[in-house]
Amino acid sequence: MMTSRLFWKNISHSWVEEIEKPELIKGIKALSKEDIELITLYVFDDLTQNEIGVRFGISQKAVSKRIEQIRKHLNKFS
Repeated sequence: MMTSRLFWKNISHSWVEEIEKPELIKGIKALSKEDIELITLYVFDDLTQNEIGVRFGISQKAVSKRIEQIRKHLNKFS
């Protein structure tokens, strides 16, 4: 299942500084540096899941699964 990039467009590139929901900020800060990098590459740098997989040394399916897990995690805070 491919995660819609529209979900991520709610998060500005200036990340935490521009987010107005304190609870969402907590959720983002709880992410690992690797997950934040993955989101940044996917949303803001517009890399495909395949391209991200190459950078991280994981499959496209693994990238897709991590994006979905991150999305579910952040939904708890929004």
